[in-house]
Amino acid sequence: MSLLSEFCSPFGVQEQDLGHISRIGRRCFLTLPEQEKIIEEQKKNLFGAGVYLGEEKTRFEHSPAILEILSAQTKDFKAVVDDKAEWLFLCGRDIFDKGIEQKGIPTANGLFLVENNRGENLGLGKAARDGNVAIKNIMDRGHFLRRERMK
Repeated sequence: MSLLSEFCSPFGVQEQDLGHISRIGRRCFLTLPEQEKIIEEQKKNLFGAGVYLGEEKTRFEHSPAILEILSAQTKDFKAVVDDKAEWLFLCGRDIFDKGIEQKGIPTANGLFLVENNRGENLGLGKAARDGNVAIKNIMDRGHFLRRERMK
């Protein structure tokens, strides 16, 4: 089982349900099947192709795109937050109980797909019980912007 499959399976999504996956080195991309021939021919020259899903290292390091895909393919494992909690989560903060409007069940490893009340995926969180914190921020859409600013 690939690391991508291991990441998706707790959300009830199989790798083949994602679509056509191409691998360039350790990086995984969602591509069209008709692109496979040119990807194979040019693999040594390519850095990327299609929608970047993440990288298979010691564990799968996911991108925001795969969280969006998983969110669209499952109704479970979601936490819906209010506007204030949405903003704080996108700034890298954890979610408190009072900011949660609707909370489903977490995956077996305690993960939630965090959404706003408009059904837009905001990122990934983990169930927690640290004082008032209900969901710890694992990764949000603002992560990449903050990471670039730090360099």
